[in-house]
Amino acid sequence: AFSSVAGDRGRRKNYAYGATKAALSTAMEGLSARLAPNGVTVLCVKPGPADSAMTWGQFPASSPLLARPETVARDVLSALSRGRAVVYTPWYWRPIMAVLGALPAAVFRRLPI
Repeated sequence: AFSSVAGDRGRRKNYAYGATKAALSTAMEGLSARLAPNGVTVLCVKPGPADSAMTWGQFPASSPLLARPETVARDVLSALSRGRAVVYTPWYWRPIMAVLGALPAAVFRRLPI
């Protein structure tokens, strides 16, 4: 399932989108736990903002924060072949979201994101 890094922490600009992605991620985590004993792998893909029609004009075309379709595809295939349950793509979104997730709510609310 394709979720998003937006589901890892609620932001003021896209809280409804983030809430739906958080729900999807949680559902996939539960499904993964349920099916793992049967040898079934469930993969939750968490791309950063993707270079797509939805984000067109929001980021410079050369922004390193944009997830390129080719990168996402490569990362998904790699995660599937390794039996991963979650993949952040591009890879650097995992540490970015770890830092944002570790911030106290009072600090996070002051960030202009």
